[in-house]
Amino acid sequence: MTKIRNKKNKVNLLEKMNAQAVTSNQLELRLSETKNQEITDEEVAANWRTEIYGEEVIRKTLALDKLVKDNFIKANKAMFEWVENVEEMKDNKSYEQLGYAKFEDWIHNHGVSMSTVNNWLKAYDVYIIKHRFIYGELCEFDIKKLNIILPLAELEGVTKDKVEEFLDSIASMHESDLKTMVKEEVAEILSSSEARLPDGS
Repeated sequence: MTKIRNKKNKVNLLEKMNAQAVTSNQLELRLSETKNQEITDEEVAANWRTEIYGEEVIRKTLALDKLVKDNFIKANKAMFEWVENVEEMKDNKSYEQLGYAKFEDWIHNHGVSMSTVNNWLKAYDVYIIKHRFIYGELCEFDIKKLNIILPLAELEGVTKDKVEEFLDSIASMHESDLKTMVKEEVAEILSSSEARLPDGS
């Protein structure tokens, strides 16, 4: 029995090692394609660290940096598409056709927390539905920072242009500074009576 268990463990370990090897090979292939096709000689030469690490190392690092950014954008785009599907299931109560009495039960069955769903639903309703942003305009931003701007974006009377001004600040600002800026802007808008909260308060 012990021999069988040990043999099974060895097989599982080999499978994991093979999977990791495949993933590593895929990354190396993608890096090779990126650095050869998308990283220019000018980009490499413009990086002063090229003199320290060499052109090949910097070219590969720039390619990896680009892959990180590209995959982050792809992941966010996928999440916006996902939450669009979730909202449709919620609005049409389609989950009932699968035997779920409540939306929350259906969500939990997918291993997703309601806090995650609610954060994305809120962002989707305000940025996509209300302000008519398209996915491509939002995918480069972290959802946490998008949520920081929500108290401003959801105010009545706040335009898409105003929201875009704050979106332009996301990349260069720390979360604490962004929160402060949003809080001050919301207070100013409310005090001037140019906008009201969605619930009418």
